Amino acid sequence: MNYLSNAFSLNMFRNMDDVQFLRIKSITPKDIPSKEVISVVGHKDMATILSDMLGFEVAYNRASLSLNDGDIIYVAQYVGPRLPEGATILPENAEIKFFEIKLPHNPCKTCYGLDCGLCHLKAFGFAGNGKPWFTGA
Repeated sequence: MNYLSNAFSLNMFRNMDDVQFLRIKSITPKDIPSKEVISVVGHKDMATILSDMLGFEVAYNRASLSLNDGDIIYVAQYVGPRLPEGATILPENAEIKFFEIKLPHNPCKTCYGLDCGLCHLKAFGFAGNGKPWFTGA
């Protein structure tokens, strides 16, 4: 399944012991598939702003999410001053950064996502040791 959220938490994984590789990739709004995402945007004003920004209806849906192996969550991360109540546009000096977060079905068996030069999963991620790296998209 594909989800769109305004936040991300490790609590979204059913069992953190099963997470060996987590791929986090910076994306643009056009990379979000409009007809293939379920909104779990838990902030009403953010849903309104995202609807305008993305060009499709983003439902306000304050739901708990449990990600399964192979699921993708697109995160619209708000960066800026506190969003005013009833906002329909971003305030000055605010932006939304977009990320694709994926727990791959079959991570690289050679290096488990580390940049060995052979892996097709190159991106920012975390290995089981918790150390982050960035290799570019």
